[in-house]
Amino acid sequence: MLSAMRELVDKSTGYDVRLFFYAGHGAQIVGKNYLMPLDTALDDERDVQRTAVNLNEFMDLLGQAKQGVNIIVLDACRDNPFGATQSLSANGRRMKFRGIKLPGLATVDAPVGSFVAFAAAPGQAADDGAAANYGVFTKNILEHISTPDVTLEQLFKRVRSGVRKDTDGKQIPWDSSSLTGDFCFSPTARGCGGGALR
Repeated sequence: MLSAMRELVDKSTGYDVRLFFYAGHGAQIVGKNYLMPLDTALDDERDVQRTAVNLNEFMDLLGQAKQGVNIIVLDACRDNPFGATQSLSANGRRMKFRGIKLPGLATVDAPVGSFVAFAAAPGQAADDGAAANYGVFTKNILEHISTPDVTLEQLFKRVRSGVRKDTDGKQIPWDSSSLTGDFCFSPTARGCGGGALR
């Protein structure tokens, strides 16, 4: 997973748009966010720091690109179903955290030219979509992503509203942005300007 993320950064340096979407288990430890590969074997918090992917470091790498926009979408704020000392790893195995709770992901500052979308507010857990193939956050993204001429900020306001409604206000998506122009996933000739920032 880390190799694939590094390859994305290396190959996309000159791209106009870089999109990273992650759906899975994320953990916050000492204010840093970690994304867990499916085959990660975890026994305690030291294993997370050693074998999971440090999101902050990945975003620093993305932020070194001199052109284009980075879009990072994280459907990865899971609750701790076993209380303060245990949680589930991405593959369903139990892992011990010696009293460290997993209150969702920590806030991050988007590097220049970046937009970071979180499934839930800082410290808040997200619905994992147990009854569907994906969570309520991803469901709402899919409902709005192809709407013509909707900017990235407008898209995620609609997502936030939909998730809030679907969860009776228990989950509120969050974002951090340092974009300086408009971006649309589905621009028309009269809309967002070809899909890239301008």
